[in-house]
Amino acid sequence: MKYLTLKYIFYVMILSLLITSCDAPDPVAPEATFQELTKSLEPTKSIDIPTENPENAIGSDEISYAIYTDSQSKISIMYPENWQQVPRENYVEFRSSRGDVIFEVLYAHFHELDQWANQYFAESNYKEESRETLQSPSGYMSIGSLRDGAKHARAIIGNEKAGLILLEVTTDPEDDFEEHLKQFQIVIDSLNLKNASLFDGSNNDNTEHAKNNSNKTNEEDTSSTLTKTIPENSSDVYTDPKTGLSFSYPANWIQFQHEHDIEFQGPIGAVTIMITDVPMRELEQFAQDFFTESDEYKEESRDALDEPSGYISIGNLRDGAQQARVIIGNKQTNIIILEATTGPEDDFEEHLKQFQNILNSISLPEVDSNESQAQQQDYSPTPIPNYGPSAIKIVNTSEFSTDIMQEWASYSEAKMANRRADILMVLWPVGEFVKEGGFSHPFETMEVVITPDEIDYLMNEIETWLSDQSCILDDPVRYDEEVEMYRDWLTRGADASTQITICPASRLILMGLPPDMRDTNDPRYPINLQDFFIHELYHALQQDLMDESCRRLEERLGREETNTPWLVEGGADYFAKHVVAELTGAFNPINTILRNALNASREEGTNIYQGGIDKTGAAAMQILIELEKLDPASILDGSLFHNCARELEYTNDKPYVLQAKNSWHMIEEQNGKFVFSEGVLK
Repeated sequence: MKYLTLKYIFYVMILSLLITSCDAPDPVAPEATFQELTKSLEPTKSIDIPTENPENAIGSDEISYAIYTDSQSKISIMYPENWQQVPRENYVEFRSSRGDVIFEVLYAHFHELDQWANQYFAESNYKEESRETLQSPSGYMSIGSLRDGAKHARAIIGNEKAGLILLEVTTDPEDDFEEHLKQFQIVIDSLNLKNASLFDGSNNDNTEHAKNNSNKTNEEDTSSTLTKTIPENSSDVYTDPKTGLSFSYPANWIQFQHEHDIEFQGPIGAVTIMITDVPMRELEQFAQDFFTESDEYKEESRDALDEPSGYISIGNLRDGAQQARVIIGNKQTNIIILEATTGPEDDFEEHLKQFQNILNSISLPEVDSNESQAQQQDYSPTPIPNYGPSAIKIVNTSEFSTDIMQEWASYSEAKMANRRADILMVLWPVGEFVKEGGFSHPFETMEVVITPDEIDYLMNEIETWLSDQSCILDDPVRYDEEVEMYRDWLTRGADASTQITICPASRLILMGLPPDMRDTNDPRYPINLQDFFIHELYHALQQDLMDESCRRLEERLGREETNTPWLVEGGADYFAKHVVAELTGAFNPINTILRNALNASREEGTNIYQGGIDKTGAAAMQILIELEKLDPASILDGSLFHNCARELEYTNDKPYVLQAKNSWHMIEEQNGKFVFSEGVLK
């Protein structure tokens, strides 16, 4: 690497050899437990190795280093011992005074390197400035910045045996990125892949050989005891030490521990169980892949399961064996796979009855319900003062009539179950596109077409309104920050489209109107402006957005688990489409929602959290409505957003929520009408 002198490279090579010799894994013993063999990605305790730094060491006269080894892959790195190691669900974060470094084993094949790099370096929240090819180990390193201004570098490296490894480094805009990047180079050069063999099959071969030998011995010793009749009340209980899952199985069945699963072998056939790391939110897609996308297995039938939630599929293997596949689980255990298999000559129906008994005995940990109860107990709505219905003020310098906008606002407000917000809506025109980004919020930079006097007028209205808000009165620093940010947006041409919750019952809406929304020659004028206006106003009418207790529940789950983003944005889009349809009579709102969602899936992918989340969310909500799990009236009167239902009721342990999240894009056009594909609403 360009930051290391030859002397320091020699030092890192010596230390890497020390890492290899000190941290080589012991051979897997035949009696190793299932928990040990299937242990998920968890940080192991670092091995602290104080090291004298060479004379040209970076950042200090003396740096002591520690070794981090991933317990599953056996991949290790070196890092300064004064960095804080913070375990995450799928990666490890190392924090220092200069910035952060992230280390993650991707469990992806090395041949996917270019695909991973191109996708990861092109993410919307990251702006790449340069990229270089790395040689040993092979990969790429990208340097750029994040949307919030933080300096950032990303490296994806690996080899055929270890697969791909991701490393990231981040510093705040004010910190010394170049200095932190030097330490990052040391971390990369210390990467030790010698003990990893995730994809070469060597470990699997050895384990399989031991497994086969064990099976043969056990079968010979106990074959005389296996009968086709299972005595009543003669059963053992298996409990998975990692998840707490338990079930009963016939006492005369033999248990074998393999590398990735446990097998229970009976006189008619076998049952295997495997605990995966796949979250329940991916149930629908996982089922589709597992039951259909393999030449090894041909599915004949499939049924949904309720307790526990999941699916059972019955079919045949390529060699003629008959098999039933089950995927079940909950938010706590993730997805669990069970398989029941018999040879072509054996009695599959009889074995299936035994398998059904096992399924009926399954007990999953009740963490979800306890957690839900705890959430219910923890949730205490923030008291919100009640404002009168006239507390929507519109300040508008665009060409469009403020009086008509006021009519839209009054019509929308009248639909609400009750009103609890003092709202200021500020609208102004912006010109043609200038460049992407340029602001702390995800706005584009547009040509400034309002005059300095108009800017002063708008800012005076904003400042006067802010001065009347209770939570701002005692916080002059925040007041100054808010005012400075809004003036910057107006002065530099931000195409703002946002609702800002100032206080629990104080909402500021800022809308920079682009030329296409103000084009009177557009046949859809002013429908797009109307939709935009009502969408942002609805956010101001969603009462629990500033509910601190609800927001804590949201933050606890994280973005990829919480359903708040797509419910909040989808609700605003659903409401706006319906109200605009009522005001104009020009279109079918559901047809528009599904058409927009289908287009979004084609342009941005099928992850509900990507791209136009208002479009994806509205379609998912329509699935919930058609499944009769969501009352559309609660969206249209705003009551869905009164008591944190987005975190307390529509949770990922509900199969219909997962179904909506995973199937929102399964839409097709039939004679000009957009509908969900067959099977989506089952």
